[in-house]
Amino acid sequence: NSGSEQHDRTIVASPSDTVEIIFTSGATADPKGVVINHRNILANIVPVEGEVRKYREWARPFSPIRFLNLLPLSHMFGQAMATFIPPMLPGVVVFMRGFHPAEIIRQIKTRRISVLVCVPKILEVLQEYLVQRFPELAKPDTQQSHWAVRWWRYRKIHSLFGWKFWSVIVGAAPLPPESESFWQRLGFVVIQGYGLTETAPIVTLNHPFHLRKGSVGKPIAGVEVKIAEDGEILVRGDNVTSGYFNAPDATAQAFAGGWFHTGDVGVMESSGELRILGRKKEMIVTPEGLNVFPEDVEKILHRIAGVRDAAVFGTDRVKAALIVNNGASVEEIVRQANAQLADYQRIRSASVWPYPEFPRTEGTGKLRRMEIAKGTPPAARSAATDLTVPLESLTSLERVERMIALGQDESQVSSRAQGSTVETGVLEFPRWNRSKAARLFRRMFLPSFILPLTRVFAWVRAEGLEHLQHVSPPVVFASNHQSYMDVAVIMAALPAKWRYRVAPAMRKEFFQEHFQGRSFSNSLNYYLSTLVFNAFPIPQREAGTLDALRYMGDLASEGQCVLIFPEGKMTDSGAVHPFQPGTAMIAAKLEVPVVPVRIRGLDHVLHRTWKMARPGRVLVRFGPPLTLRGNNYRALTTELQEAVERLGSA
Repeated sequence: NSGSEQHDRTIVASPSDTVEIIFTSGATADPKGVVINHRNILANIVPVEGEVRKYREWARPFSPIRFLNLLPLSHMFGQAMATFIPPMLPGVVVFMRGFHPAEIIRQIKTRRISVLVCVPKILEVLQEYLVQRFPELAKPDTQQSHWAVRWWRYRKIHSLFGWKFWSVIVGAAPLPPESESFWQRLGFVVIQGYGLTETAPIVTLNHPFHLRKGSVGKPIAGVEVKIAEDGEILVRGDNVTSGYFNAPDATAQAFAGGWFHTGDVGVMESSGELRILGRKKEMIVTPEGLNVFPEDVEKILHRIAGVRDAAVFGTDRVKAALIVNNGASVEEIVRQANAQLADYQRIRSASVWPYPEFPRTEGTGKLRRMEIAKGTPPAARSAATDLTVPLESLTSLERVERMIALGQDESQVSSRAQGSTVETGVLEFPRWNRSKAARLFRRMFLPSFILPLTRVFAWVRAEGLEHLQHVSPPVVFASNHQSYMDVAVIMAALPAKWRYRVAPAMRKEFFQEHFQGRSFSNSLNYYLSTLVFNAFPIPQREAGTLDALRYMGDLASEGQCVLIFPEGKMTDSGAVHPFQPGTAMIAAKLEVPVVPVRIRGLDHVLHRTWKMARPGRVLVRFGPPLTLRGNNYRALTTELQEAVERLGSA
């Protein structure tokens, strides 16, 4: 058959046909391949779609509803909230790299996100970030106010996230009650559900408009839930997998009695809603026959000052591994915890965990208690994320790389590297100059005033424009730096198609007085530069570099082209100074082509030491686009500089 005939073939799928085989994370056992078929997925989609249909007309003014999904698509919950449910609304799904709380909040605001989809650990990290930023949030709030009153009381938090953000859908692991209370107190809707990979994935789901605190909701239509005599949650329905891949014994054990044994322990309330207590295999049974759930003890430990993280485990005695702050006493922590615990729950032994973090499952972030009990360290990290290397031994570029890998705040990394406090000032990145009004102003002002004035003094001749025919925006323009007129001259040389997409990077330190609020004239220059030329500040030190990279990523996503001068300073003699490696890193991170640019003669029109320009000829030559890949930025920088220098000798 021809290729077209093959594409035209209709493939008929039956409900029992396998869609995918997903291997479980194996928090308490070896991973098993879960076979998911069409029937399993449809058993989840159909009842949810029925509920969505009831509210679709009411949601129309808010469409499309934007989701920020922080779960991997290799996880069934991540798939459901990315590919199954959002299209019903209709919705738009946004993904992001990294989990730094400041970046998550920034993405929620700039992408106009309505719903965050994540695991409980993400909410805990965001909570810690907010408490550090707004210390008053650490105080308990006992007022039982209406949702609207709470929203108004914490409106500055809602302003931080953006006014469209209103809800969090959390799953894949139990959400601590304190975390649920914190977010509800701020006026956000917290929607919990319960499910497993084996149930494709939804078993129960809270209704967004009928929430019950501490509950994971009622079973969805077509799903049966029963609590066994020992408290284990049993599930039956078309959403349940047919079994494990090539594992008949494990399948038979999981489906004993015709019900799927989840391995979780819970209670079904009289209202028909399910509450999760913990994992059956992780439950500690004391010599008196009493059950202790590790999560209950960990909840108390996390409240105690000095505890960064805690893991509880054991077979008949409660044991704890702790990650504590410097100077914290394990004995005092245990004493405080035991004072709040029932006698059978009390910690009998505790030790300091010798590693920076506990081993956790990928994606869901569940504690691997069996490995913790054995003292197994977390999976080895790559050099890019290993913090054991002393920061003071790294170059500024390597520190920026470390920040990108870890998602850390750059001023903190700089401080640690330099052993002092870094004064960063407020580094603002203009967004108003990307508005429709600002773009219209530039399209009128540049050709009617700036470019004619530029051409009076700089008689510009452009060469190599044919190279731009082989690329489309966005690109990075990398040019040598001869004069204060460089930006205007390059814009004069570019065709209109490219000219109005250029965003020049200007040295932040040049406008230092503006950022420190010390000079009106400096601030005026800053705002004129950003308005007229679409410019933005870029720091020459690593403090602020991570935010600058994010801003340039936003520019690239809008099809704008960053113009940067890799030398970092203007020439005195017309010669090209050594390039700084930052430009190569920017291009590699943005994954866009780099167009080398060489300016000649502009230093004889307006030298950096002159106050007045003198008319003269200027050549602007564009070279073939480069693709810079990899993380050997010094080699990439050498390649870029050689390309620019070749344009001068041609």
